[in-house]
Amino acid sequence: MILLLILGLMMVCLEVFIPGGIVGTLGAFALVGCVILAFVNQGTTFGLYWLAGVMVITMIGLFLSIKYLPRSPAGRRLFLNSSERGYSASEGGLPELLGKAGTALTDLRPAGMVDLEGNRIDVVTGGEYLPKGTKVEIIRIEGNRVVVQVKNEHSTSNVAEYINPRNGKD
Repeated sequence: MILLLILGLMMVCLEVFIPGGIVGTLGAFALVGCVILAFVNQGTTFGLYWLAGVMVITMIGLFLSIKYLPRSPAGRRLFLNSSERGYSASEGGLPELLGKAGTALTDLRPAGMVDLEGNRIDVVTGGEYLPKGTKVEIIRIEGNRVVVQVKNEHSTSNVAEYINPRNGKD
């Protein structure tokens, strides 16, 4: 009984860190087996106490393994020890693209590809559909998101007009 209890606890605790279900299922079967042995060999009263004890010990074991195993020497070998603190995505020269013009290589529905000076750039529109071949102009850079609008040949980009094309007219 005690051997099955220890084996089952170890397997259930390992299942938290090694997903797949097989180790945890085998551990659960070992715990159920140890409880059945307690009922058969020791009687109903002892079996009920044993069942309650197994449940409490399993919960404590899971808690302790989640809290302390990752920091143990064995846990450090098991788990990736990296952090994303201090990481910032590079904007890769995107701010310099503001105001430049290109041609839609794909339909922009509202996302697609634009040829900009021989470079393929992922872009989005403000929500409208633009067919392939449309001349577009970059009006806004939001992180790595490049926003375009139809290029107006007569004037430079007017962001306020783009945001509210009706310009106050109802």
